[in-house]
Amino acid sequence: MAGPLSKALNSPLLSLQEFLYNIDGFYNCGVIMRGMKKWTGSEQYSKRRCTAMWSSVALHTLSVIILLIGLLAATRTGNVAVAGYYSGIILSFGTFLAIVGLNVVENRRPMLVASIIFISLGVISCFFCAIVDGIIAAEYIVRRTREFIVCMLHFVYT
Repeated sequence: MAGPLSKALNSPLLSLQEFLYNIDGFYNCGVIMRGMKKWTGSEQYSKRRCTAMWSSVALHTLSVIILLIGLLAATRTGNVAVAGYYSGIILSFGTFLAIVGLNVVENRRPMLVASIIFISLGVISCFFCAIVDGIIAAEYIVRRTREFIVCMLHFVYT
């Protein structure tokens, strides 16, 4: 008589451990799970390198979008200073270092450390630039009270 556990293990759906194994190379503390092979070191390195490359390229794309939107905002608003694209520059440089660092052989570690530092500074500068842009935008908000509107309407219609 088969219990629910044996039915779940024999089902075509993946269990949580098999799912984690397929995602992160998790193989239950070195024990090979049923029906799954244990990856060698070079296969694990290749998979991690590929994952790191895709996330670096995705972050580079995002930082270029931040840079373009910041430059568009800076050129469209001539009277308001916009600082949002500075973080895009820093993030783009950090992700560029990450992509180059993943592809070089000699100075891989220092280049990846530098990319981590620049990406961290870029994320921090995103928050600071958002605060600075919010303060600058708040200075240019025109507060119109009801008396001001009545006075302007009186001035227009007289």
